[in-house]
Amino acid sequence: MKTHFSVLGRMGLFYFLFFLPVSAFGPYASLYLIAHGLSSVQIGLILAVLPTVGLVTQPLWGTLVDRVGSVRWWITLCLVVPSIALLFSRHVRHVVMWVPIMALYAGTQAAVGPIVDSVTVRQIGIRKFGRARLFGSIGWSVSVLLTGLIYERAGIKVLPIVYMMAVLLAVTGWMFYPLKTSDTELRMGTIHTKTHFLFEIGRLLKNKLFRLVLAFTFLVSVSVSINNNFYALYYHSLGRPMAWLGVVYSLGALCELPFLFSVGRLFTKWNPILIYIIGASVFLFRWVLMSFEPPTSVLLLLQMLHGVSFSFTYAAGVALANQASDERNRASAQTLYSAVNVGLAVVVGSVVGGEVFNRLGPAVLYRVSSLFAGSGIVLMIWLYYRMQIESHKTSVDSL
Repeated sequence: MKTHFSVLGRMGLFYFLFFLPVSAFGPYASLYLIAHGLSSVQIGLILAVLPTVGLVTQPLWGTLVDRVGSVRWWITLCLVVPSIALLFSRHVRHVVMWVPIMALYAGTQAAVGPIVDSVTVRQIGIRKFGRARLFGSIGWSVSVLLTGLIYERAGIKVLPIVYMMAVLLAVTGWMFYPLKTSDTELRMGTIHTKTHFLFEIGRLLKNKLFRLVLAFTFLVSVSVSINNNFYALYYHSLGRPMAWLGVVYSLGALCELPFLFSVGRLFTKWNPILIYIIGASVFLFRWVLMSFEPPTSVLLLLQMLHGVSFSFTYAAGVALANQASDERNRASAQTLYSAVNVGLAVVVGSVVGGEVFNRLGPAVLYRVSSLFAGSGIVLMIWLYYRMQIESHKTSVDSL
């Protein structure tokens, strides 16, 4: 028990520290770009660079780790490089120069989450995964609140410095993360595999369930990316007090904790798809109400629902990707799932969100988000009942 607690605690320490730099940049990215003179349309296009690059590099990183190993040093590199990219961004004078800066940032930072998630699931199992990951929510909530206060007083342009300091803490935490084998031998799947990247992706895409899950979760993820990228602009455009923005973000992260801690138990009773549908439905409820531009107090209450919406969809997505893979391509499955839902979906969400916000305003922005989320939920419900019917037929045929 003591050894297990030590392992879980060291994993939790890394997740806590890893989300310090993540929350120092992500929620405030649009405000940082506005401070450099970019329009909402330009912001949408620049933010689309992040997932576009991640869409290509995440599966490559996963396959590279599957085949080469050395997880300890790959993750360290992926933590440090983004801080260097953001330091260079302080001197950007033309909108075009944001493209290579954001590409360098995304090409490395986006790989950390799915690879570490895969290692964590492999070592402690999907049921206990949420207990390690909840420390990331604590780190997010603490950091987003503190960085909000820092940016309010020192100005948003100090973001790269704050990010670099947070990265140093994250690297320290990663040095304490427990790996079962030496980092020169560890593979996310089978050791010494010679499987080609495209072959592994092809094997995954031959799984019909995996393909459908990717397509349907993609729609929900587009709605989430619209909110993630433009919530700060939405909030600002409504003329709400900026001092409360960090509180709003922090409150949402804190509400994740009880759900991340307990969601693993639900997998013993419910199909992961059903858990995903519940979480996505809460997202839809939030987007619909936000389309009516409610008071700040209502926005705070809606943010409290982030715990169940994010925790259920996040954990269920990891579980589904894990189930559809095997020991040889587990990292590839997680990175492919992430590439679609944190890559392609964010590209679409960034571009669509930027155009809608610029042309039609904040209210319509969340109506569009609602349409994406609603479509994904309806299709996931259809998939769930189709799986139930097929499972029943299989049971009957085996009699």
